[in-house]
Amino acid sequence: MLFLAPAALVAILYWPTMVQLARTWDTDPNYSHGFAVPALSLVFVVWAVRRRGGAWCPQVGRGEALGGLLEIALGVGLHCVAVFLGHLLLDVLSLICVLRGALLTLGGREANRTFGFAALFLIFMAPLPPGWYQPVARLLQELVSDWSSRLLALCGVAVFREGYILHLPGCTVEVGEACSGMRQLTGILALAVAVGYFASDRSWYRWTLALASLPIAILANCLRVIFNSVVLLVLGPRWAGGLLHDLEGLITAALASGLLFVLAWGLSRLERSAAARPEGRLECEGSLCRS
Repeated sequence: MLFLAPAALVAILYWPTMVQLARTWDTDPNYSHGFAVPALSLVFVVWAVRRRGGAWCPQVGRGEALGGLLEIALGVGLHCVAVFLGHLLLDVLSLICVLRGALLTLGGREANRTFGFAALFLIFMAPLPPGWYQPVARLLQELVSDWSSRLLALCGVAVFREGYILHLPGCTVEVGEACSGMRQLTGILALAVAVGYFASDRSWYRWTLALASLPIAILANCLRVIFNSVVLLVLGPRWAGGLLHDLEGLITAALASGLLFVLAWGLSRLERSAAARPEGRLECEGSLCRS
C-alpha cells in the first residue's frame, strides 16, 4: 500500500510518454521489442520479491529520504525538458530517475537494491535519437559487409566488396540497413541483460553476456547475408525475394537468440565447474610435500 499513491502519480505523469513509446514500437520495427520491456520489468519485480521472501519493514534514514527526493526532482526536471524537446530517450531516463528516487525515499537503499534493476531495465524501451541511430547503423553495415565478404571468400566464393555492395558471380547483394544488425542489437542486448539477471548473480557473467550481444548480432546478420548470397547463386533471384526474404528477419532474430542462449549455457557450465573445483591444498608426509 505504501507505493500505490506514488505509483499512481507516476502513471499519470508519464502516461503521454508511454502512448508515444507504444506508437514508436508499433510503427518502427527496430523497436518492436519495446512492448516486452515493461512486462519483463514487472517480472523482475516479482522475481526480486520471491527471492527476498519474508515481511518487509523498510527503515529509511533522513539522508536516504533527502537523496531520493533530490533524484525525484531531477527526474521531473528532465521530464519537463524531454517533453519540450520531444526527446523520448531523455524522457525514459527521467522516468528511471523518478522510480529510483521513489524507491530510495520510501524504502531506503534496501528497496533500491531489490528493485533498482527492474527500473534500470526500462531504458531498453526507449528509441535512439536519429543523430545516434544513423552513425551506429552505418558502422554495423560496414562491419557486416566486411565480415560477410571475408566469410564468403573463406567458403570459396568469388566476391568483391564495394562499400555495402557484394559483387558475386553473375549477381550482386546489397547489405542494407535491415541486414546491418541494428534491428536486432537492442533486442538482443535487452535479452542478454535479462538472461544474465536470471541466470547468475556474478558480475562477470552478466557483463560477458551483455558485451557479447554486439558480435552475436553482427554474426547472425552475416549468416543472413551469406544465406541470401547462396540462394542467389544456387536458385537465382526469384527465390531470394518474396516470402523467403520476409522470413529472414525472423530467422536472424531466432539465430541470434540461439547463439546467446548457447553462450549463456557455456558460461553457466564454466561457473559451475569453477565453483566445484576444490582449492589446492598442501599435504606433507615427512619431508615430502605435494599439492
